[in-house]
Amino acid sequence: MAGDVRWKYRSGSLLGVGLVGIGLLDALLLWSVQDGLRAGRTGAALVDLLWAAAITALTVEVFVRPRVETRDDGVVLVNPYRTAVVPWGALQRVDAELSLELVTPAQRFTSWAATGSRNARPRRRRRWTEDDPDLARDQGAPPPNLAEVLRTKGLASITGAMQCKLFIDEAWQAWRTAPAREAAEPGDVAPGVPAVRWHWRSFALLGVLAVAVAVGSASL
Repeated sequence: MAGDVRWKYRSGSLLGVGLVGIGLLDALLLWSVQDGLRAGRTGAALVDLLWAAAITALTVEVFVRPRVETRDDGVVLVNPYRTAVVPWGALQRVDAELSLELVTPAQRFTSWAATGSRNARPRRRRRWTEDDPDLARDQGAPPPNLAEVLRTKGLASITGAMQCKLFIDEAWQAWRTAPAREAAEPGDVAPGVPAVRWHWRSFALLGVLAVAVAVGSASL
């Protein structure tokens, strides 16, 4: 997908778990590596080093790499080992109940990074204004938009999936009302087709490391 990245979201909790996990496991394995080298167990040290590389590669792909991006011409969902690219013209709806979900005529695309909750609602800290989004929802009004949330509560009061939905809705609306698009004839604007790209290099790296670990362990 062409176009500059306009907004990017990464889950702080997912990123934190990944980085802490990498740090702890790699520290343990590297300590085992140096212990093996000192004791003359070169083969065991090499296997531990391969384990550290495999765990790092898997953790980065599952916990660190996932994100959501809005670009000039659509949304990019980077998930473990797969990236979904959804042009604005193909988008029908954005859901944010259990996780961020982009709905298109052909299929749905779910984000690994942006999760929600079935009972999610802005966590009540205090009513800052009489037109607070929580109060509006209680009275049956439409859900709050990005500007209302930023003005009254802040992004910390909502789930990651809802944060993404608000930013995506805002960018989607900007695309729909862009002067170039409004000036075009309806038949001149192609809706675009969603695309899925697999992270084959990540698959290959993990596969090579897994095989190396298996062969090294069997030879000990």
